[in-house]
Amino acid sequence: MWTIIGSVLGAVAFLVVLVFAGFGIGFYGMIVKPKNGLEGKSEEEYTDYEKAVVRAEKVLRAMPNEPVKVVTHDGLTLRGNFIRAEGESKITILCLHGYTSNGYAEFSEKAQDYLKEGWNVLLVNHRNHGPSEGKYVGFATLDRIDALLWLKEIERLVPGGVIFITGVSMGGATAMQTANLALPSSVKGIIEDCGFTTCREEFLWRARTVVKCTPKWAIEILGLYIKVFAGYGLEDSSSLIACKEAKVPMMFIHGNADDVVPVEMAYECYNACTTEKELVIVEGCKHARAHYHAREQYMNAVKGFIAKHK
Repeated sequence: MWTIIGSVLGAVAFLVVLVFAGFGIGFYGMIVKPKNGLEGKSEEEYTDYEKAVVRAEKVLRAMPNEPVKVVTHDGLTLRGNFIRAEGESKITILCLHGYTSNGYAEFSEKAQDYLKEGWNVLLVNHRNHGPSEGKYVGFATLDRIDALLWLKEIERLVPGGVIFITGVSMGGATAMQTANLALPSSVKGIIEDCGFTTCREEFLWRARTVVKCTPKWAIEILGLYIKVFAGYGLEDSSSLIACKEAKVPMMFIHGNADDVVPVEMAYECYNACTTEKELVIVEGCKHARAHYHAREQYMNAVKGFIAKHK
């Protein structure tokens, strides 16, 4: 009988180790070494959207820029590129990219439109993205604090100017989650594009859309890994709370066909926001493609928002 009990306990222990090892691999793939969306693809396999991004990114990278770097509270060097609009502009857009992207790729077309409008742009690279240092992805929770450093750099580069913060996907959540921080008075508004509410809700939603029946405890195990190794919890920051405590006007942009961050999250954050606010829903648009899908609608909304609050 003791042999049977020992075998059962051994099997249970093996399964527990197997489960935690599996989540460790998942953590590594998501937080430590996430893949860029174009990795492993040949140019022939690119979608029309990806081809447009690659073409526009080459044009943007060829523009004169000023390399910028900041050092985080935990000693990481983050790198970005500041591009000045023609003539002297006092308006600068802080551009926060999404998960597995980088400043140039995420804003390949948007930044060019911003520059044409006479706005400077600062394209940054979050932790563990592009040329920036960092072993772990910050998933907005760490990136929102880093954003304060980028704002100081903009104030140095454009003394007496005004700043608007914008971000896409993870960058959109980052932008929202700066709303209740100690922002400098130069920040006049936030334009978020398809950002999520919290890491927990986003991970759970994605898991249930991809795996279908993912239980909540699975996300909690993943959260445990993130807390132990990356140093932040799944709800250490919240776009909902930040919007409720916002200190500047906000604009929310989202595609209603988004299959990565559900459009319902945009409505939740918009409804939570207590400052002057606007909501732009792009019909038939997938994740992070609002500008590509409806360029005129997107830019008209952004131009109107900036003209109103600059």
